[in-house]
Amino acid sequence: MMIFSSRKYRNIVKQIFLRCRTLDFYFGQRAILDKDLKLIYIPLPKCANSHVKKALLASRQTRNEFRVHDPRNFSWLHPRKITQYAQSGEYHIFCIIREPRERIFSAYKNKVLDQSATFLPVRDLGLSQGDTIGKFVQAIITWPKMLLNDHFKPQIDLLKGYNFNEIKFYSLENQIDMLTLEKKLTSHGCHIDLLQRTNRSSNTNIFVTAETENKLSHFLKEDFDFYISMQKKSDI
Repeated sequence: MMIFSSRKYRNIVKQIFLRCRTLDFYFGQRAILDKDLKLIYIPLPKCANSHVKKALLASRQTRNEFRVHDPRNFSWLHPRKITQYAQSGEYHIFCIIREPRERIFSAYKNKVLDQSATFLPVRDLGLSQGDTIGKFVQAIITWPKMLLNDHFKPQIDLLKGYNFNEIKFYSLENQIDMLTLEKKLTSHGCHIDLLQRTNRSSNTNIFVTAETENKLSHFLKEDFDFYISMQKKSDI
């Protein structure tokens, strides 16, 4: 049974309100639709997400990097509506995934160690800049998963509602995958350099205790199963 402090309870209520207001609570993650490039991109935080968005904007000569975080600069598509585009055969529907542990470490370094003062979801979790990876993991595993910020939520939970058979998945750590995706996007008129994104270890100089490792492994079990299954599928 989870027992929350009054501050944590207030933060949970606030997150429920925000999710309901944006309809994410009900409808989940949406995809980016680019009709000019014939591309549908399912964005996942900490999976070269900003890099891909910059390339999509650059194809429209919109080069201000801050605009990648403004959802108004993209056309969005509900997961259920992807089927009609998949059946046309004209669109490349893709998603970049990442080794789950590496992705969580990347989120920890970026959002807790570097941006905790300005990234409100970190403060909602009761965390401060410089908090240990152990404290971070304990915070995310005790927070209701449905209300976790997308940077901290397992990939498999962000992809609920999608038909995986309609999506081509690429692994961020796999250089062949990234080179293949580069060529595919270029053929659609979107020029991007993805090879620089591969083999970027996130857990350098982060000490993880056995207890924290076990908690994280349990939290990410479904995500690991999904990641491995998608890798096997791409090898076929």
